[in-house]
Amino acid sequence: MRITGGERRGTRIEVPGARVRPTSDMVREALFSALADRIPGCRFLDLFAGSGVVGLEALSRGASFVCWVESSVHVLRVLKENVARAITGDPLSATRSQVYRSDAIRFLEKGGLDGGAEPFDVIFADPPYDTDGSNAWLRKALKALEKTTMLAAEGLLVFEQAKKQPDELLSDAWQVIRDRTYGGTRVLFLRKS
Repeated sequence: MRITGGERRGTRIEVPGARVRPTSDMVREALFSALADRIPGCRFLDLFAGSGVVGLEALSRGASFVCWVESSVHVLRVLKENVARAITGDPLSATRSQVYRSDAIRFLEKGGLDGGAEPFDVIFADPPYDTDGSNAWLRKALKALEKTTMLAAEGLLVFEQAKKQPDELLSDAWQVIRDRTYGGTRVLFLRKS
């Protein structure tokens, strides 16, 4: 797998094992095409980061700061190696990136980066696919974000899930502004109402 666009285009990304399902090239290209005018200079959060490829795409395409959140120790080791490989030779990238070991929902509930950093312009979440809806990842993420200031006023939550996943009821606090399907993947773009 490789970064598909920006100044680090072509950088190789390792996938940390068979249990990690990285966002496909097709979905990433569509995602960053839709976000093209928002990425340069933005603060970007990659939840359930896995290989880190989505956050690395954002950094490559001009995000001013990217934070990755991953809970698995094994996956985190590979994620850190991918970030280090992608920022090699760019001393500023080290100050523009941060990797956290945390459960993604708990990270949101605590308010993120020590509870008081600047809000993120784009929050991307790609939890394990939940085809029966039992984990309710989207509902949990939205509920946590409603209690914090982690998402900027005009910010977007971009949520990746299985196409077959049942819809979750959204509170009136959120609006779906884009809903796209790419093969077996569905991507929702949400913002606070």
